[in-house]
Amino acid sequence: MSGSLDDYGYFGPKYSFADNLPLPGQIGVRQEASVGAILDSVAGINYYVDTIAFGGRTFFDNQNPQPMGIRNFLNTEMRCSNGATMSEYFDGVTRGDGIGKHVSEALASAGLPGLKGLAPGMVENAEDALDPRPIFAAITSTGYPVCQQVQCPVGDVNGSIQNAQDSSKPFIVDPVQYVNGRPTQTRWVQAYDSTGAAIQTTKAEFTATPKCYNADGTYREGVALDPACPTSQPAQSPVGGQGKYGLCTVLRPAALPPSLSAEGFAPRAPVGSVGSVSSLLMGFAMLGLVAIVVLKN
Repeated sequence: MSGSLDDYGYFGPKYSFADNLPLPGQIGVRQEASVGAILDSVAGINYYVDTIAFGGRTFFDNQNPQPMGIRNFLNTEMRCSNGATMSEYFDGVTRGDGIGKHVSEALASAGLPGLKGLAPGMVENAEDALDPRPIFAAITSTGYPVCQQVQCPVGDVNGSIQNAQDSSKPFIVDPVQYVNGRPTQTRWVQAYDSTGAAIQTTKAEFTATPKCYNADGTYREGVALDPACPTSQPAQSPVGGQGKYGLCTVLRPAALPPSLSAEGFAPRAPVGSVGSVSSLLMGFAMLGLVAIVVLKN
């Protein structure tokens, strides 16, 4: 791995939705005076509607549309307590929960796929952007994270890591490892305790923790190895991830500093909660939005 992982710049991977959609001619749409051409054109229109709304096949669509978007790691430029660079995992594939459970159940009862198209994905992105919990977590962070090593799928849902219309434009950088035919990458990410809160250390604890890993996540060897580190990298103990790492495998759980171990922290993947205080702040934010709507009416 290189010294600077996941260097996508400020705007993330160069993934183009347009470059990953087939052109009309590639799905059978053509200018021809025949019944077959008319039916194929209707099916083509149906495909694009499915891509925007459902992310799955309906009615006359004879293609196989999938939810669009990609999964990738982003370099945070922060350093883990063990010396490795901390990454952040992003799942940009539409989940299908942006419109609510009731609507999803209603569509399923009519034999339609969930709302996993581009439009519902925009709603989900807006909901994620309005979530105050990440902001609160950043404010309360010490800036000295304890990390765990995970292996997560990257690329789109079909396992592609380059644009379909232009294979010279990969949207996932750095080497990938294929697991069951799907591309994955291994990175060190933020570890969480049993309540879902990010595990942090003080500056003194961070300084005292042996730096057994290089910035690129590889294990230090030879003269560069801290005397307090094992002479060889500890064996992996893979377990399934949870929460935002639900698609991932945790290869190496967080190695807690002695002071945190004494406090009884139980590392695990996050479940989306950063404590009751952030929930309270969210409640106040929702009340504020309700008040604004009432005043406008």
